Amino acid sequence: MTPLVPGAPGVSVSQEAPLFGGLVGVDPTRERPILSVRDLEVFYGAARALRGVSFDVYQGEIVSIIGGNGAGKSTTMRTISGVYELLKSVKGQIWFKGQRIDQMACHKIARLGMAHVPEDRRVFPQSSVEDNLLLGAYRRFKKERRRIRAEVDDVYDRFPVLAERRHRAAGLLSGGEQQMLAIARGLMSNPDFLLMDEPSLGLAPILVREMFEIVNDLAAEGKTILIVEQMAVQALEIADRAYVLESGVITIEGTGQELVEDPRVKEAYLGA
Repeated sequence: MTPLVPGAPGVSVSQEAPLFGGLVGVDPTRERPILSVRDLEVFYGAARALRGVSFDVYQGEIVSIIGGNGAGKSTTMRTISGVYELLKSVKGQIWFKGQRIDQMACHKIARLGMAHVPEDRRVFPQSSVEDNLLLGAYRRFKKERRRIRAEVDDVYDRFPVLAERRHRAAGLLSGGEQQMLAIARGLMSNPDFLLMDEPSLGLAPILVREMFEIVNDLAAEGKTILIVEQMAVQALEIADRAYVLESGVITIEGTGQELVEDPRVKEAYLGA
């Protein structure tokens, strides 16, 4: 396990898509990362929320980012997906599937195969569960109606509770059901890369376990997943690799198991 030091060799800004991760501790013989974040800095006015964040995600991985409130986890996710329109000052580079996306509109990023499940869920409360799902596939609706119908049925197989409530207004669902709906709606865009922002937020313990089982199932089906979480134990248990983000800086990185065993992580996040 290796601490990441801003400005260390291998994390400088490049004008071309990084061939490899270039980060300390990453095998240089690996394939090109599907997502590569380099020297990312985000400012809210004069306040700097992210301070030179660099990391990679490879095809088929679950990568977890853990950290406390205000660490910059959600800012990282929103900046990657392009949904943070209010950000006026972003420095650094973000590459996805070999294309630079840090200056790209969010709908164009989504078309590349990325879906963002935000921490606040953002379901349409007055619309039915099924209409929320169909809205997740709106860009494909004209050309792929039959396929979309089949995918809705697949979602209902994965989330039986949504099938039972398909005609209910989304605003009447419980918090856990709304989280399931947010994930299911993200899947309706047929992504191969999922950004999941605090999927366990506000859920009862039994639903937290169920949520992480869903994440594991999605990865087993070939989805690549970047997840940020305050539930550090669960996030590290499912992670192939993981990062600790503190005050906008990545301070520790390694495999999920390495972070579980790291005394600094134990003391700060695992209650040990």
